[in-house]
Amino acid sequence: MLVAPHGSSIRADTLDRELLAHCVGCDLSGRDLRGTDLHGLAFTGDNLSGANFSMADLRDTQFTGNNLTQARFDGADMSGAQLVGDNLTGATFVGTHMFASCTGCDLRRTDVHGADLHGASLIGANVSGANFGSADLQGARLAGLNARDADLRGANLSGSWLCSTDDSTGRTKCGDFAGADVHGADFRRVRLCDKSVNGDWNNCRAVSADELRKASNSTLEGALLP
Repeated sequence: MLVAPHGSSIRADTLDRELLAHCVGCDLSGRDLRGTDLHGLAFTGDNLSGANFSMADLRDTQFTGNNLTQARFDGADMSGAQLVGDNLTGATFVGTHMFASCTGCDLRRTDVHGADLHGASLIGANVSGANFGSADLQGARLAGLNARDADLRGANLSGSWLCSTDDSTGRTKCGDFAGADVHGADFRRVRLCDKSVNGDWNNCRAVSADELRKASNSTLEGALLP
């Protein structure tokens, strides 16, 4: 297996699918990967900061613990892609066919406005300061979402799993929306669910407007509430 620790660059003339398939901890920062077929590959612990994945085929790709700050995914097909613990601060996703899950990801200041994320998993993600305006988050898994200062104007969160019970305190938490702009955002039919062993929704129930306000660290002014 090829291992290129951070600081050791991969030459552009040798950069191909076979090489990437065996690359762990590689420095691919700033790489131009526009339109590249990368479907089904696994990226683990790589430095991909500033990489350009625009129009790339990223279907069913696995990203785990990578540095993807300032990366561009505009127009890429990320359907079925799974991301875990990646740092995507400042990344852009304009016109992207979005990923299936981004669990525990750092999505601060990312631009995903208008993205189709219905049914996606963003459990424990940090989207503070991000642009989620008009994004489709219907039925998404959003428990533990940090959306402080995010732009969620016109976003659709209806039917999402937004609320959960804090095991240590027994209190309901519906993410953190302090300072977020939620004008026109749809919070109707959001749910409080328990998480089963396999991560599925369990024992879900509807959440009232009062519960949402108390448990989201925000008045949710201007939003459509239950």
